[in-house]
Amino acid sequence: MNEIVKLTGEHLHSLDILAVNCLEVKDRMKRKARQTHDTTHHILRDELKIITGTTAAKLPKLDSMKRTIRRERQVNHLTEKLEEESEARAEIERNAANDRLEKYIMEEK
Repeated sequence: MNEIVKLTGEHLHSLDILAVNCLEVKDRMKRKARQTHDTTHHILRDELKIITGTTAAKLPKLDSMKRTIRRERQVNHLTEKLEEESEARAEIERNAANDRLEKYIMEEK
Protein backbone atom coordinates (compact mmCIF):
# COMPACT_ATOMS: atom_id res chain seq x y z
CA MET A 1 0.00 0.00 0.00
CA ASN A 2 1.43 3.35 -1.01
CA GLU A 3 1.04 6.16 1.49
CA ILE A 4 1.93 9.78 1.20
CA VAL A 5 3.13 11.22 4.44
CA LYS A 6 3.96 14.87 4.80
CA LEU A 7 6.32 15.85 7.59
CA THR A 8 6.07 19.39 8.83
CA GLY A 9 8.48 21.34 10.95
CA GLU A 10 8.09 21.65 14.67
CA HIS A 11 5.98 24.51 15.93
CA LEU A 12 7.86 26.07 18.80
CA HIS A 13 7.52 29.42 20.45
CA SER A 14 8.69 30.77 23.75
CA LEU A 15 6.37 30.99 26.70
CA ASP A 16 5.10 34.52 27.28
CA ILE A 17 5.78 34.85 31.00
CA LEU A 18 4.16 38.28 31.17
CA ALA A 19 0.93 36.93 29.68
CA VAL A 20 0.95 34.10 32.22
CA ASN A 21 1.55 36.59 35.05
CA CYS A 22 -1.35 38.74 33.82
CA LEU A 23 -3.67 35.74 33.77
CA GLU A 24 -2.63 34.85 37.31
CA VAL A 25 -3.32 38.41 38.50
CA LYS A 26 -6.77 38.40 36.87
CA ASP A 27 -7.56 34.98 38.35
CA ARG A 28 -6.57 36.14 41.84
CA MET A 29 -8.68 39.30 41.50
CA LYS A 30 -11.71 37.27 40.37
CA ARG A 31 -11.27 34.81 43.23
CA LYS A 32 -11.02 37.64 45.78
CA ALA A 33 -14.11 39.26 44.27
CA ARG A 34 -16.05 36.02 44.79
CA GLN A 35 -14.68 35.07 48.20
CA THR A 36 -14.18 38.35 50.06
CA HIS A 37 -16.07 41.53 50.79
CA ASP A 38 -13.04 43.70 49.98
CA THR A 39 -13.81 46.75 47.90
CA THR A 40 -12.86 46.82 44.25
CA HIS A 41 -10.25 49.45 45.08
CA HIS A 42 -8.67 47.26 47.77
CA ILE A 43 -8.54 44.19 45.53
CA LEU A 44 -6.79 46.18 42.80
CA ARG A 45 -4.43 47.89 45.24
CA ASP A 46 -3.41 44.60 46.85
CA GLU A 47 -2.72 42.95 43.50
CA LEU A 48 -0.85 45.90 42.01
CA LYS A 49 1.41 46.05 45.08
CA ILE A 50 2.77 42.56 44.51
CA ILE A 51 3.48 42.57 40.77
CA THR A 52 6.32 44.00 38.74
CA GLY A 53 5.98 47.16 36.70
CA THR A 54 6.45 45.12 33.53
CA THR A 55 3.50 42.89 34.39
CA ALA A 56 1.41 45.91 35.40
CA ALA A 57 2.09 47.48 32.01
CA LYS A 58 0.65 44.40 30.26
CA LEU A 59 -2.58 44.40 32.32
CA PRO A 60 -5.81 45.89 30.94
CA LYS A 61 -6.76 49.45 31.87
CA LEU A 62 -7.88 50.03 35.47
CA ASP A 63 -11.49 50.66 34.41
CA SER A 64 -11.53 47.30 32.63
CA MET A 65 -10.16 45.48 35.66
CA LYS A 66 -12.71 47.20 37.93
CA ARG A 67 -15.47 46.12 35.56
CA THR A 68 -14.15 42.55 35.63
CA ILE A 69 -14.27 42.51 39.44
CA ARG A 70 -17.82 43.92 39.52
CA ARG A 71 -18.99 41.47 36.85
CA GLU A 72 -17.47 38.54 38.75
CA ARG A 73 -19.34 39.58 41.89
CA GLN A 74 -22.62 39.93 40.00
CA VAL A 75 -22.27 36.49 38.41
CA ASN A 76 -21.33 34.94 41.75
CA HIS A 77 -24.25 36.66 43.50
CA LEU A 78 -26.70 35.42 40.86
CA THR A 79 -25.30 31.90 41.12
CA GLU A 80 -25.73 31.94 44.90
CA LYS A 81 -29.32 33.18 44.54
CA LEU A 82 -30.12 30.43 42.04
CA GLU A 83 -28.64 27.81 44.38
CA GLU A 84 -30.69 29.17 47.30
CA GLU A 85 -33.87 29.12 45.21
CA SER A 86 -33.12 25.60 44.04
CA GLU A 87 -32.58 24.43 47.63
CA ALA A 88 -35.84 26.12 48.69
CA ARG A 89 -37.74 24.41 45.85
CA ALA A 90 -36.24 21.04 46.81
CA GLU A 91 -37.28 21.59 50.44
CA ILE A 92 -40.84 22.43 49.36
CA GLU A 93 -40.96 19.30 47.20
CA ARG A 94 -39.66 17.14 50.07
CA ASN A 95 -42.26 18.60 52.42
CA ALA A 96 -45.03 18.02 49.87
CA ALA A 97 -43.90 14.41 49.39
CA ASN A 98 -43.85 13.87 53.16
CA ASP A 99 -47.34 15.38 53.44
CA ARG A 100 -48.63 13.06 50.71
CA LEU A 101 -47.03 10.06 52.42
CA GLU A 102 -48.55 10.98 55.78
CA LYS A 103 -51.96 11.47 54.16
CA TYR A 104 -51.67 8.08 52.44
CA ILE A 105 -50.69 6.38 55.70
CA MET A 106 -53.61 8.02 57.53
CA GLU A 107 -56.05 6.92 54.80
CA GLU A 108 -54.79 3.33 54.96
CA LYS A 109 -55.44 3.07 58.71
